[in-house]
Amino acid sequence: MAIAGTGYRVNNESLTHTDKGYPTTDKDASFKLVMRLVRKIRENEKEIAEWEEYMLDDAEYVIVSYGSTSGSVRRAIKVLRAQGYRVGMLRPKTAWPFPGWVVENLALRGVQKFITVEVNMGKMYHVVKEFSKGGVPVEHIPYAPGYIPDPDYVINNVRKVIEG
Repeated sequence: MAIAGTGYRVNNESLTHTDKGYPTTDKDASFKLVMRLVRKIRENEKEIAEWEEYMLDDAEYVIVSYGSTSGSVRRAIKVLRAQGYRVGMLRPKTAWPFPGWVVENLALRGVQKFITVEVNMGKMYHVVKEFSKGGVPVEHIPYAPGYIPDPDYVINNVRKVIEG
């Protein structure tokens, strides 16, 4: 983003704008701007994406969890680890760009399953499935929007996934 006072006009709103920084509803100018922004993000995704790895060093099962759900997952992992399950968590901090190369690397490393725990009906599941490239199964543990799953819900459902 341009810094105010450095020779650029700065607009901090959601409107698209012209090359000069003026708001516009012109479809060609909007398309050009959006394509430029998407290109910049895609070309720099490894510098932009943020994620946390939790107990992944020896994990056989990787729970992918985003946002507030990851707190319950973190607690569940502590309990599951104490019960002998080698579980870890990949917590994307940015939804886009998604750190898909991390999922690919974990799949290549020999993770047995990815498990998505999310407060929706499959957005993260489909993204993880795409990056696991079919080599590692991906299981989905959804939770109804409006509430955060408690650690016991996560523990019980992860056990079901692992034990088949």
